[in-house]
Amino acid sequence: MAQPTDRWMILIAGPVRSGKSTLAKRIAEQFGGMRVGFGDAIRRRAQALGLPDERTFLQQVGQEWVNKDPGGLCDTVLAPSTGEALVVVDGVRHRQVHSLLRARAQDRHVMTVFVDAEVRVRRDRLALDGISEEASDRVLNHSTEKELPWLRGTADILVDGTKDTTPTPGRQLGRPRMTRLRALSPRRTGLRAAEGGPCRDQGDGLSRPDRRR
Repeated sequence: MAQPTDRWMILIAGPVRSGKSTLAKRIAEQFGGMRVGFGDAIRRRAQALGLPDERTFLQQVGQEWVNKDPGGLCDTVLAPSTGEALVVVDGVRHRQVHSLLRARAQDRHVMTVFVDAEVRVRRDRLALDGISEEASDRVLNHSTEKELPWLRGTADILVDGTKDTTPTPGRQLGRPRMTRLRALSPRRTGLRAAEGGPCRDQGDGLSRPDRRR
């Protein structure tokens, strides 16, 4: 029988501007864990290369890093979380990276959460970021987004980030136990569990992919 664990690695995946970072921050705050992100690591590398802090450049830097040294990228992202019981990894976009992170989980229980949002909502958010419609097309269809369907299909929990994802104060809930992550309950986060699709209701306000099909 599997033993309860207070050591977790939560992988947050999803398309650009779907609400991943908002959810990752909420989980880390509510459970007292540490959030680390691919976007943060890639932004630092872009700055070191003297590139502008613009999404199109960041996507290119990230994709090249994945192509050349995916293990090194994962190690860079995880480095600040050494010794942490709960690590929330924000911005997982590649199948190989997903596998490498799982291999680096050590004794942590691993859960993948996929945050999705309607394209029109993500376009609106990009527009608020100052990105033109033409540039948005390039961002939304960049190669960094190509493996997301696989991640969505293998996720443990699907979350709909279409609604407003502005953080709101929430009470501390303590550590996650066993395989249920209560921080993802809609009433805790303000995000809705994904509706429709090949999911089954577990009776706890979450949607999980139905692996019985």
